[in-house]
Amino acid sequence: MQSRKKLRGAIEKVKVEFADVVSVTNKLREAQARAERANDETKKKAKKKKAKKKKKAERERKSAPRPWVVLKRLLREKLLTVTFQSPRGVESALSMVGVRKPWTKLVTVGIAANGDEIKERLSSIVHRRNQIVHEGDMRRMDRPQQVVLNDVDHAAIGSDLAWLRSFVAAVDTI
Repeated sequence: MQSRKKLRGAIEKVKVEFADVVSVTNKLREAQARAERANDETKKKAKKKKAKKKKKAERERKSAPRPWVVLKRLLREKLLTVTFQSPRGVESALSMVGVRKPWTKLVTVGIAANGDEIKERLSSIVHRRNQIVHEGDMRRMDRPQQVVLNDVDHAAIGSDLAWLRSFVAAVDTI
């Protein structure tokens, strides 16, 4: 019986009003609702993000090029960055299509007496081309006072063009 008295005394000391209990309960409910809304928003965002990723992956899968298309594109990009003007470049290009020792084969076609002669002629034409294209066909000088252009030999140009035509025709035959 004495413990009941102590309990009653303790209860009487704690003065809690009903309005305070309701207020705390409401605050707890509001906090719980905010947490649930935040959780729902997070889930919605995650779901949207997942759907967006899925849609993107589907688009990429549908638009993904076939392997041969990728290979052709890579080959085209590589070929656009490589020049085939110098003797080494011509040899490289012909080796890509399966022609080995092109200079000896070109000699047998009759374009020149030996492979070195073909290489020298091609190199001189490429050098002249580069002078025209990259240097504006200006003569190189250490301390130029005025612009001086290289001399143009029309007969040599005609000869080089004829040789290049025969060279291309010879390459076509091998």
